[in-house]
Amino acid sequence: MDIVEDAKRVIYDTFGEFSAKRVEVFAAEIDPEVHPKEFLDRCKSFVSGMLGEVLAQQKFAKLYAKYTKD
Repeated sequence: MDIVEDAKRVIYDTFGEFSAKRVEVFAAEIDPEVHPKEFLDRCKSFVSGMLGEVLAQQKFAKLYAKYTKD
């Protein structure tokens, strides 16, 4: 899987298909291949608005480790 599909899966597993489609909007705003951290930050921000920062960080921790150098 690529970063967009991985992010969709995280959001889909939590909120369903409708919310997972937001990832495509985020990918259009921020090129995930060029700016993976910023893309994941945007996805995490979307999730944190509904679940809170701590849970959002937990859900995206593996993707940050996989796709960013930070």
